Amino acid sequence: MRLTVLLFVLLSTTLFAQIREELDAPMQRFMPVDDHWHVPETDDTLTLSDISSRFGFIDDFYYYSHIPDPGLWEDRDVFINHTYGVGVPSLGVATFDGLDANGFPYDITAGLVSRECDRLTSRHLDLSGMSDVYLSFLYQEAGNGERPSNMDSLRLQFQAPGDTIWSSVWNAIGGAGPFESFKGVVVPVDRPEWLQKGFRFRFTNFGNPSGAFDVWNIDYVILNEGRDSTDTLISDVAYVRQHETLIRNGFESMPWWVYANNPGSYNRTSVEQAYMRNVAPGSVTLLLSGYTLTGQGLNEAVGANINDGAGHDQLSYQKVTWNQNIAAFDNNLSAINGPFTLTMNSYFSGTNVGLRRSDTLNREQFFGNYYAFDDGSAERAYGIANQAGAISLTSIELPEGDTLKGMYIYFQPASVDSRNNAFQIVVHEYNNGVPGAAIYESDSMYVPRFSEHNQFIPFQLEDDAFFMPAGTYFIGTKQRDAAKLNIGFDVNNSGVTEIVYGDGTNWFPSAFQGSLMMRPYFRFEAPEISVKKEKKMHRWKVYPNPTSDRIRIEDDLQRELSYVIRDMQGRDVLRGELFSGSDMSLGHLAPGTYLLFDQKTGQLRNKIILMTQ
Repeated sequence: MRLTVLLFVLLSTTLFAQIREELDAPMQRFMPVDDHWHVPETDDTLTLSDISSRFGFIDDFYYYSHIPDPGLWEDRDVFINHTYGVGVPSLGVATFDGLDANGFPYDITAGLVSRECDRLTSRHLDLSGMSDVYLSFLYQEAGNGERPSNMDSLRLQFQAPGDTIWSSVWNAIGGAGPFESFKGVVVPVDRPEWLQKGFRFRFTNFGNPSGAFDVWNIDYVILNEGRDSTDTLISDVAYVRQHETLIRNGFESMPWWVYANNPGSYNRTSVEQAYMRNVAPGSVTLLLSGYTLTGQGLNEAVGANINDGAGHDQLSYQKVTWNQNIAAFDNNLSAINGPFTLTMNSYFSGTNVGLRRSDTLNREQFFGNYYAFDDGSAERAYGIANQAGAISLTSIELPEGDTLKGMYIYFQPASVDSRNNAFQIVVHEYNNGVPGAAIYESDSMYVPRFSEHNQFIPFQLEDDAFFMPAGTYFIGTKQRDAAKLNIGFDVNNSGVTEIVYGDGTNWFPSAFQGSLMMRPYFRFEAPEISVKKEKKMHRWKVYPNPTSDRIRIEDDLQRELSYVIRDMQGRDVLRGELFSGSDMSLGHLAPGTYLLFDQKTGQLRNKIILMTQ
């Protein structure tokens, strides 16, 4: 595991002492959950024809869920996403890293170690009576994530029915690549004990368990009979780029009342799209640029109308890009009186080949109370290390003047627990790409909070009267301590904002291309817009609670617990380890409310009320 560190050689030793390091670290998972997935209630063995009569067992991970398809897979450790892959054959990949199924580190205190992390295990399959059975897949190291080292690996294992042993049949050692393309692997399933009812296979990665480190991506997992060792090519046509924003000037989102004042001035008239022709020359002819657009009274439908045959029909395993026009729709919108979403589904049609779900691309364009330049798909995290008081800023151009109410920020638990730090929200003048005077600095000191997938946390300003006229500003955070904050960083949206860091006097442009996951919000108080409801917390039992001194902590798994107790200002007051069912004393703490966290995962486990003795 390696953390990308960039040391800037500055012109004076004084500056070097002030601003030491700018780091971009791996990012927590960032994608909405597909509420339509339901884990099957039965563990019945599947036949390959149950999955697909044409392809057998196949998964291209092209779906709008971060959870593996439970109809094919038994576990949920890996992260299904559209953003980690580079040079993808189709939009979705399964990503292996050091985060668990909920997006928290397996062990945030692990340090520089490499051990088993994610698994992706097939359901039981019936291979009885089959011959010439092969399993194929495509894999990539890192992509947009952090590169594995030679301490790390990705492994494929088979298990015979009724056996408890997993047999390793293939592995890749980190550091060898490919990093920006995918490599095909074909493995025979040829032992008699495997060709039975109840066969399973699984992928496992070994890497650092303290965050989204040592990343591997896989795609197009296919298992079927009647194949051979040369069967490495897939036959499919698939979108390979996320749907672009429908708003001009790089905005991924903007306040609904700003948009409502003049929708036509913000609507884009086209978006660039791309698909991959994973087919033989001349075998597929497509019609491009079909779409539907709904929401806020819209019901627009435009049929696919660009004949892709001219110049493209002879392309084989190559990417095709084009501009999809969007007809003006601002006059068809119903009255806008609050937050709303526009949904655009783009598609192509034509020759029936491959998995048809990959011929559709979805965009949910949300208008809430904030401005956003990130696409909600952070692959890294950003922080300034070894400098107390360091300031991280991103530029923003406000089309209209408005009252700043706070900022939504996404923080990443990656190796360092940023909740031990604190920060202020700051606004600076914009002077031709360089921050000018500080025009706002919050009185409040905020403490970072961790959350699950795609959950921004609102940090509300106490001053309700800070009005920002229309114009360009720098906005961001000023950290209290020298430890980095680990703010989410989207590497896919680059060049739309300027990112700088410094100490308030000396400023430096960021070496990293992308967008910080900070979204200033205006005018209204902050419901956690764009944030899905948190899953029910897995609690540790604490009793008696309330208490005046001693408590007992129990966990259903009956294991050794590594804990941190924090006060309501986010400060650590007690940490340690104990076995489930053990007692501990809190009598030395002041009466009040405290939060109990799992030190390894960073997750909240319970609330403790301490009363006067």
